[in-house]
Amino acid sequence: MSSTEKVKALRSRRLSEGLCSECGERPHRPNRHRCEQCTAEYSKKDRQRRKRKIASGVCHTRGCNQPLETAELCKQCHAKMLKKHNEMRRKFRSQNICVCCFANQTNGSVYCEKCHLKQLSTRYLGSVQYWPLLLDLLERQNRRCTYSGIPIELGKTASLDHIVAKSKGGKNTIENLQWVHIWINKMKNTMSNDEFVTALDEFSSQLAAYRTSKN
Repeated sequence: MSSTEKVKALRSRRLSEGLCSECGERPHRPNRHRCEQCTAEYSKKDRQRRKRKIASGVCHTRGCNQPLETAELCKQCHAKMLKKHNEMRRKFRSQNICVCCFANQTNGSVYCEKCHLKQLSTRYLGSVQYWPLLLDLLERQNRRCTYSGIPIELGKTASLDHIVAKSKGGKNTIENLQWVHIWINKMKNTMSNDEFVTALDEFSSQLAAYRTSKN
């Protein structure tokens, strides 16, 4: 048996025992073959390798030294990456597995609740570390829309709204955010809370009057 085959056999045995294929000491992550610590170490080394190849103007894929077509990949590797990524997303979605952490159930969404909140935290609050604040805000609203009281679900109908629109000086802070139904968020657009509530009241009264006249 060659040295390569011996290494493969050792890693397979470790995985069958529920251990990390690298260190063989700690449990591996769900649906992965490395533990948390070995994954972090591998990711750090791989990022350094990628940076060196990109800095030299070649594709960062292992074994490929073609000129860059995008910021990080050659044209061929970029096409392969997109195809593989889409296939992986379809597979995990069919199994209700998060396409980000590969572990948690998603209830039909692309991401699990935690990963979805992390993405929103990065987008609205500038860092992934603030996702617990968004979860706390959602829980304080009893997972219901601020305006309608309709139950909202992360990844489907829940959306974050700026209480004071950014176009009117509002900031990306937790104090200026609220959870609303995605369609109500579209209707509110850049209106303030008072403007939107007034518009809803006027619309409701006009709709009621129209229906009465039709009858």
